[in-house]
Amino acid sequence: MTEEMADKYKGRKISITFPDQLFERISEAADTEVRSFSQQVVFLCMEAFKTRDEEALPDKNVNKSTLQDDSGS
Repeated sequence: MTEEMADKYKGRKISITFPDQLFERISEAADTEVRSFSQQVVFLCMEAFKTRDEEALPDKNVNKSTLQDDSGS
């Protein structure tokens, strides 16, 4: 991995146990969208929070800078 790529994906590393069916769905989506598993999880979380914030706070000014997709997708 290049230094530029490493900087792009800085963050916290954690261990998560996924139910088998959820793991398979994420893996299939990652393959289809040409992302790593972890990049797909981040992408899906960001999309879910973006949707959640837009639905829950349609008239409020949500800090969308924390929801930017830096994965280039």
